[in-house]
Amino acid sequence: MKTRLIREIGTRASLRVYWGDKECPDCVGGGNAGYHNAEIPLGTTEQLGAWDFGGKPEEYPDVRWPTKCDHCGAPVPTQALERAHGEEGTNGGIARQVHHGRLYDTPSGKPEPGSIFEAYWYPENFMFDGVKRHLVCVLPNGHDWHMTGRASNCTRPDDRTHRCWVIHEEAPGVFHVDKNGDTCAAGAGSIAVPGFHGFLHHGELASC
Repeated sequence: MKTRLIREIGTRASLRVYWGDKECPDCVGGGNAGYHNAEIPLGTTEQLGAWDFGGKPEEYPDVRWPTKCDHCGAPVPTQALERAHGEEGTNGGIARQVHHGRLYDTPSGKPEPGSIFEAYWYPENFMFDGVKRHLVCVLPNGHDWHMTGRASNCTRPDDRTHRCWVIHEEAPGVFHVDKNGDTCAAGAGSIAVPGFHGFLHHGELASC
């Protein structure tokens, strides 16, 4: 699968209901147990960081809100419909919100498998010293891989100067990842998560 560096182009908003703890077997499509999540898109704006776009939850009648979990189909509990408009927080573990996300130049407007994006909201000194650009790659199974982060099996866990994955940008937006540099002994530059084990070589994700 070819990768592509995607660009943030605006803000998207949706009506969101989430509830339950470890009840959904496919929490937000990640394949793991967690909370139920249901969203209905409201629209997009070209303004970056428009966190007020779409208004407030109390501005929308009950009929506008989603009725079932997007990932397992479980119905939204009736308590959500009884929730007082404008109430903050949750009601019996159920919450309604106007949810915001970054809009990207992809068909869905969201990071998709093969997308690489800059997580510029991470602080400069997050995890490793000297990281100027935090990169996240969406793997073929939808899992987010923090390319500039620390591997779970890092053998230098207290060291902040090495890189668990050594990243080479061979052309603008084309990345190759290996262990050729100041690195630890974790793996051989591969990425291993539930449902995917592979490499990012010369701009392509490939399974082992």
